[in-house]
Amino acid sequence: MAFSKIENKAGFTLVELMMVVAIIGILAGVAVPRYMDFLRRSREGATKGNLGSLRSALNIYYADTEFYFPRLISYDPMWPDRLKFNDGWGWVMQDDFKTYLDEIPSCTIGPSPSGLQATRSDIWHQGFASTNPPTPGVNDVGWWYYRSTDTVSGTGAVNTGRIYCNVNGVDTKGEYYTSW
Repeated sequence: MAFSKIENKAGFTLVELMMVVAIIGILAGVAVPRYMDFLRRSREGATKGNLGSLRSALNIYYADTEFYFPRLISYDPMWPDRLKFNDGWGWVMQDDFKTYLDEIPSCTIGPSPSGLQATRSDIWHQGFASTNPPTPGVNDVGWWYYRSTDTVSGTGAVNTGRIYCNVNGVDTKGEYYTSW
């Protein structure tokens, strides 16, 4: 019986290929959650920076106008006078506020109906005739919430100029978004 010589063919065995796939899967299982956490932290940092820009512009306006916050920061171009009396949205910068901030910065945290990350540059203005206390975070939609006046017991309306990030939930440090 003659044995024929088997040639050594270059290549990988099935076991070796399965080991490589398993190692890549383990690495991806570790890397993807860390990457997603990094993206969340970067969105939070961008939103905190944008909120700081809005607050700085409000404070400069406050100092320039001899201690009055703006009644409106933005408006709806379809109904420019609506926000003078009612609650509502505004996404176009008011002319008298453009000196302090060129455009409304984005709020990059918050859900969207499609499940993708929402990025919005809207400001919800609480109505001036409203006696309700400010309730940021009630609707989890990821936009700015501006309250030019608050009702203080015994004193009536007080010019406060507060702006919040209107998103329910907590950030990566466990702080509520509305407490920023």
